[in-house]
Amino acid sequence: MSTARLLGISILCLLLVRNSESVSDDVSALLAFKRAIYDDPLSKLSDWNSRDKDPCTWSGVGCSAFNRQVVTLELSNSSLQGFLAPEIGSLKSLQKLVLDHNTFMGSIPKDIGKLKNLMELNLSTNQLAGPIPSEIGDMTKITKIDLHANRLDGAIPPEVGKLGNLLELRLSNNRLTGIIPASNDSNMESANSNDQIGLCQLSQLTDIDLSYNFLVGDIPTCLNQIQRSSLAWNCFQNNDTSNRPLQQCMNENGLPEPLWLLILEVIAAVSFLCLLTLCTITGLRRCRARSSESRNSSPWTRAVSWKENTVISIDDDLLVNVPKISRQELSEACEDFSNIIGSSQETVVYKGTLKDGREIAVVSLSVSVPYWNDYVIEMARLSHENVAKMVGYCKESEPFSRMLVFQYPPNGTLYEHLHDGEGWQLSWPRRMKLALAIARALRYLHTELQPPFAVAALTSSSIYLTEDYSPK
Repeated sequence: MSTARLLGISILCLLLVRNSESVSDDVSALLAFKRAIYDDPLSKLSDWNSRDKDPCTWSGVGCSAFNRQVVTLELSNSSLQGFLAPEIGSLKSLQKLVLDHNTFMGSIPKDIGKLKNLMELNLSTNQLAGPIPSEIGDMTKITKIDLHANRLDGAIPPEVGKLGNLLELRLSNNRLTGIIPASNDSNMESANSNDQIGLCQLSQLTDIDLSYNFLVGDIPTCLNQIQRSSLAWNCFQNNDTSNRPLQQCMNENGLPEPLWLLILEVIAAVSFLCLLTLCTITGLRRCRARSSESRNSSPWTRAVSWKENTVISIDDDLLVNVPKISRQELSEACEDFSNIIGSSQETVVYKGTLKDGREIAVVSLSVSVPYWNDYVIEMARLSHENVAKMVGYCKESEPFSRMLVFQYPPNGTLYEHLHDGEGWQLSWPRRMKLALAIARALRYLHTELQPPFAVAALTSSSIYLTEDYSPK
């Protein structure tokens, strides 16, 4: 009897030690998650104390009543800005991870596949980029995956077909390419039927949304019962869904351009060069004429300052040289204004693609009409290689809309390259070139431009990079 009692006490002690170690691992993982957050304006994580050994009282954290291990992490609509720490995969008992409507950037860590007990994953409406990790297929208990409204690219991993309990899959409003992985397609066939993976293996999947991506190929027959709106605005072939314009699909998937389109582009480029040459010659002639007049003028003639020459009365007639774009066109380009890439107290920034394939950044403002006209004219007169080029504006009353449209540099922000683990791409010579280019842009705005253009706030998050790492 004493031996049995001693054995029972030993087993109990062993369980307590293991439980204590698991709770300690949860605390370490949550603190690593907090360190990857660089902005918490609502102080949601203010009570996450490193000296507290019990995380169950922390905001957004839920624990099991049985062993006090973390089972839920819910911080939606918390205005958090940062990255997803790989240590999040150490939350072994986590069943629910909900981080939607924040500003998480970078990629989804592969360690997320270690969450074997996870049943719900919601990372929607953030700024996550890169591919969906194939390790997501290791979360066999998952029933809901929501990753819509991010900047995810690459193909849908066929490992999703391993998730036999999956009921809901939402991947809309991203930049996903390739075909829909489905084992009943010819390009997914395997010699052994047990090795087949893909969406057609998911018999319980009833809610799926893949719209507003760049998916190609044919829609698998197993998805014929899905509403066409859930597959719309892609690049599918031979189907009855609403697809993207051909130019957008070619740009994103690297499809060859038709010969007639190539000829049209060459003609447009030659015409632009001719027009640019003509404008340059005309400008040089005017400068020479003004120089000649200044030499022949009286030496006591006082030059008119820019302050005396400033136009006080500004109306819509001054905007005739700036292209006006309708709200409907911008709504289609920005996928119903769901692709948010930045925001402040006065502005919201959306990313979109025009029908001609140009990527744009749309800045929506809330300002009075007189100030709006001044602001549009101020932005339209900026012309420098390192200042974002304005391509149009939107001004409508119903609904009230005041938007500026700029060319979108496709290489992300300087902040992302400095803090997103990809700093190796910015060598010291390249950083020196960036600093000099930014300095030249500021000199242009503050001294060369008349009247000067004041920059209220300059941060690495407001500096975008082109494909050749030129700042805008």
